[in-house]
Amino acid sequence: MYIKYINIKKYYLHFCILLLLFFAFENIISQNNYPQDYFASPMDIPLILSGNFGELRPYHFHAGIDIKTEGKTGKKIYSIADGYISRIKVSPWGYGKTLYIDHPNGYTSVYAHLMNYNDTLENFVKNAQYKAKSFSIELFPDPDDFMIKKGELIGISGNTGHSGGPHLHFEIRKTKSEHPVNTMLFNFNITDNIKPEIHNLYIYPIDSKSMVNEKNEKEKVPVYGKNGRYRVPAHKTISLSGNIGFGLELTDYQDLTNNKFGIYSIELKIDSTIVYYMELNEFSYNETRYINSYMDFEEYLKHNARIHKTYIEPNNKLSIYKETINRGIFSFITDSMYDITFTVKDVYSNTSILNFSTRRDTITSDSLNYDNTDSLLNETVATDNEISSETNTSSGQAIKTMPYQLAHYFDNKDIIIIIPKDALYDTINFTYSRTAINTGMYSDIHHIHNRYTPLHKDYTLSIKTDSLTEYLTEKALIACIGTKRIKYAGGEIKDGYITAEIREFGDYAIVVDTVPPKIKPLNIKKNANLANSGRIDIKITDDLSGINTYSGYIDNNWVLFEYEPKKNLITYTFDNMVNKNGELHDFKLIVTDLKNNRSEYITTFYY
Repeated sequence: MYIKYINIKKYYLHFCILLLLFFAFENIISQNNYPQDYFASPMDIPLILSGNFGELRPYHFHAGIDIKTEGKTGKKIYSIADGYISRIKVSPWGYGKTLYIDHPNGYTSVYAHLMNYNDTLENFVKNAQYKAKSFSIELFPDPDDFMIKKGELIGISGNTGHSGGPHLHFEIRKTKSEHPVNTMLFNFNITDNIKPEIHNLYIYPIDSKSMVNEKNEKEKVPVYGKNGRYRVPAHKTISLSGNIGFGLELTDYQDLTNNKFGIYSIELKIDSTIVYYMELNEFSYNETRYINSYMDFEEYLKHNARIHKTYIEPNNKLSIYKETINRGIFSFITDSMYDITFTVKDVYSNTSILNFSTRRDTITSDSLNYDNTDSLLNETVATDNEISSETNTSSGQAIKTMPYQLAHYFDNKDIIIIIPKDALYDTINFTYSRTAINTGMYSDIHHIHNRYTPLHKDYTLSIKTDSLTEYLTEKALIACIGTKRIKYAGGEIKDGYITAEIREFGDYAIVVDTVPPKIKPLNIKKNANLANSGRIDIKITDDLSGINTYSGYIDNNWVLFEYEPKKNLITYTFDNMVNKNGELHDFKLIVTDLKNNRSEYITTFYY
């Protein structure tokens, strides 16, 4: 019996060891479960980046890497592996000319801002554009239509769409989920031996009972150091009380370039306990707008500072958070010293550490009841299907508590605001006021909360006006009123109101757009000979609502003009629609804006 007991004990010990080894091995595998030698480079030049995966961009995380093309267009782009063309998209916006290739290993590669596709694809796309009579087009070929081999030429690099300069935007996505994956996890030949830099520490009181150095307001603390070791100034005392969140202003760099990059992971430990951990392996396009809550939105708008908050607002549903306690909010309620350590890494494991100590601020009464689960603003409890509509008005300003869990309806003399459920990241004390009509406006200016509070979803804004004629009603729109200019926000007449779906809080009023777009020919005029130029260039602009449609015709036949909004330029490159025989041709261009104002340009030319 004793021998059996020993054997069972030995068996149990062996089992525990094997179990530990299994979990250790599983952890190693999970960190290296991306193919390391499957994909080739998409270019035949060194991969030097101007942007990396997960960078904080306006309203989205950067979903790929931006590869420099030596400051010019025209570089060859190759397929990184065998596969087939699954999608082709052409747009004047976003990714411009884009190509998607599905690969047998479950990944899709994406090549964006291209100038051209290869000859076969270029002809296929152009035929589809002529058939649809549209420059913008999206195509989904069958798998057998365009089989591609690893290293095959698929296109030429460009600067199309929302591109700030010539480069290749390159992504790898999971084919099934379409989630973009951190491209640098696939062992492309990118050199990076530089540790991230930590510039500033931000400390946030989460509720009205919390204090940072005896104040209930956010504080910015400069950070000093180099070579991966950082500290706060020696003379700087940091005393905290109540529910506190933190944030870091960070920059990463890579070898061979001076560009700034985003980071891969952030860990926050307080007294050796991991309070917060974030890691950027992949995300969903459906969640990328949560970046508004991930970073300090106010600091971004005011100072163009990209602050990584290390606490999570209640309606922030990002999947990049891997390990947190109380959403990264720590309650400093015990009179003691606290050791705080931030560990920041890039995807190549270059590591920087910020360490400092803080004490609890004892000026706050111990009788205050700190709630570890939510902020003061979140104390309103409501059911998911409830709609909040109560309003209090004081001194001309309407104030209303809006719990983040609810949809909200606000009605205050000539204005209706409907905020859908899950549009707010946290509960807010909503404010509203108005000022009198300015010259050129057809309503009061409505001050809707403040533009520093981000939204995850559009809300419906309806503004009533009694000063519009029937003609002007069709030209009316809601505009965002800035200090230097007004910006089109949309709007159509509905039930006596001008109604639009609005993305941001701010100042709004009704204006009208009766001015048609402007057409400025650049190289065409009456009876011009275009035989040597080989194309027609025309500049089109609109002063308010923006270009909606444009259509060019030669001898009454629609021709393909490519649109480059960055330059307000449309270009037709002569193709087989026009024979080069020296004959006189008729030309007509029709341009409309979003309020149906229309301009025409008519002339003749020789080609």
